[in-house]
Amino acid sequence: MVGYILSALLVWGLRANVRSFLAILSIARLHVQKNDLRPYTYIVKHKNQNMRLIGNIIWLVFGGLFTTFEYLMASVALMITIIGIPFALQTLKLAMLEIWPFGAEIRTRENQPGCLSTLMNIIWLFVGGIWIFLTHIFFGFLLAITIIGIPFAKQHFKLAQLALTPFGREVIYP
Repeated sequence: MVGYILSALLVWGLRANVRSFLAILSIARLHVQKNDLRPYTYIVKHKNQNMRLIGNIIWLVFGGLFTTFEYLMASVALMITIIGIPFALQTLKLAMLEIWPFGAEIRTRENQPGCLSTLMNIIWLFVGGIWIFLTHIFFGFLLAITIIGIPFAKQHFKLAQLALTPFGREVIYP
């Protein structure tokens, strides 16, 4: 635990100036000697936010921007017809999650519309949702083979979950 906190401090210190890093390191020695590790929760949380940002930028550069553009074009095509507007809104939901997936969470809505949501999910599944789902599952397994690709595979599995049944779900961003 102490080693993880000190490594988080070292990573944070590389970005900060040297004087503030040395001050934090001297405080760290005092707190480690007292076995009081509470002040480091902010630093670890701050590091996770930075890792999410880095992950989202890498995701965006290596394919996230292209697939977001594809989802947006599909939304525009679906909004041409009045019948396709609910499906276009779900495609926009997928596009927003596709552009910035790290840190986002998918939840089932508490106040679901009932059987209409189920019916729309069935229509979505047969029209094109199954292909989007299978594509994200395929790329998720492909990326899970490598150690570096595991965080990106998790995001593909998250997107696959939303692509299978988008109606009645919401995306929560931090």
